[in-house]
Amino acid sequence: FPFFYDDEYLEVTGKRDPEHAEHPVWLLAFFSSIIARNHDAIAYLTAIDNDVFKTSNYGNQLRPFDYALSDLLKGLFNPRADLAPLIEQAYITCNPDDYVDDEAYLYVSRLEWPLIPIITAIFTENGEQEYNQAMEKALLAHREYYNNEDHEGANEGAIPLALTALAIIAKDVKGYKLTVENGYIPAWLIDVTPPTDPN
Repeated sequence: FPFFYDDEYLEVTGKRDPEHAEHPVWLLAFFSSIIARNHDAIAYLTAIDNDVFKTSNYGNQLRPFDYALSDLLKGLFNPRADLAPLIEQAYITCNPDDYVDDEAYLYVSRLEWPLIPIITAIFTENGEQEYNQAMEKALLAHREYYNNEDHEGANEGAIPLALTALAIIAKDVKGYKLTVENGYIPAWLIDVTPPTDPN
């Protein structure tokens, strides 16, 4: 698919591999597609059923929140979706008891659960202040996770793809401006003029 970067289109090619269609890989591709404003890729990814994640490698390790998060993210791009029950389900499944492994709990509680208040604020009428408050908390949680000596220096810590993608949605859909001072989300990714279709 064509990927818009630095005022030009680059062709990105990959092969389908259902066995490795894991939930974390889907999230990475989904957030990257939002950042690239690649509507074809977003449409393709939103069409992927949660059963694909269940049958992939490590599918048995997924928790209810993983499915609720993917349903909510898909719903953001479905004009017929009722976001209220999707948001509610995401909040309900933020359950520490689902994570017996400390590292898994630390990851989801610092990097994924904070996405839900951001999404809630974006789709709340006049929610710009709440959006920035939720984003500030999420950025602090991101920093806390990656300042830990076990994660320090990880490439994923440099630019939080999920938070960057949500900042783009907030701007493009609601016109919300990110006012939180931070060294993580590049303004040039948010404020870029969306590309026109190369065809």
